[in-house]
Amino acid sequence: MNRGVRSLKEPDPALPPIAEAPPGDLPAMETKTFFHRYRLSLDRHGTPIELQRTPRGTTYLGHEMESGREVAIELIPATAADPAAIARLEKTAAAAKALRQLNLPVLHDFGIEDDQFIYITEAIDGHTAEAWVAARGPLRLGAVLRVGLQVTAALEAITFHKLPQPEINPANLLFISAPTAEADWPAIKVLHWLGPHPTLPPGVDARADAVARYLSPEQRRGGQVDFASSIFSLGCTLWFLLSGAPPAAPGPNGTVSLRGVPKIARGLLERMLRLNPAERPQDPVALQADLQTCLNRVERRTIGSRGRAVA
Repeated sequence: MNRGVRSLKEPDPALPPIAEAPPGDLPAMETKTFFHRYRLSLDRHGTPIELQRTPRGTTYLGHEMESGREVAIELIPATAADPAAIARLEKTAAAAKALRQLNLPVLHDFGIEDDQFIYITEAIDGHTAEAWVAARGPLRLGAVLRVGLQVTAALEAITFHKLPQPEINPANLLFISAPTAEADWPAIKVLHWLGPHPTLPPGVDARADAVARYLSPEQRRGGQVDFASSIFSLGCTLWFLLSGAPPAAPGPNGTVSLRGVPKIARGLLERMLRLNPAERPQDPVALQADLQTCLNRVERRTIGSRGRAVA
């Protein structure tokens, strides 16, 4: 774990403080079991360990009672879910349990109890991209492109298995200590890649407003969240990693302004942020190739600059 940056288990400095649960709610949470197999882990004060709170639900650190294996337990309110939506989520979770992709946390279990959707996934220690940038500042372009490559690889697997597209934003990307397959930094996991997308009424909650900045225009209008919509959100997230702030609205032709970013990378970001979904990249394999081309050019340019500096 990198020192000086908050773990996912610690409060996120980029978000408002989370209100503590009323004391009367804690005893039930402390002793509750899920699917007769899992239980919330407690801190030294006997309080459940909250990993993250998002507009759709809350994630706690837990453990499998028989083996002691640590897990992440995400609880999502399900009071307004209709039977058809529940059936779709159950079908999706059943298919997702078999998916093993390097950048996606493994799904161990899913079900509904006490009017809550419950997702049991592997517990991974790290720092959200949002918290990292808040503590350390923006990333170099090469690191940002590596993040884009890994997210696109996850989206490729999700698309291939015909699973719903996930939310992509800096709070849902986790930087982990392990290196990438190419021994590069940073290695990432896409959090909350399954489950219902939150409803985000404007101006009600600071977290909801923060997430809304990364939604595609069609998603804000209540349209379908498909691969093109995820690519818009990924473009917004890469912009944030480069600049430390969400992107402003693109110009009338989809042009964006990022000082110091090479033309080839800026052009790819412009395509990802097109207001018209049909004008964005439509294929994850092709997008990976474009990201890799940008990364290769950036690295050659960096090596060349170092050589000139040495000379």
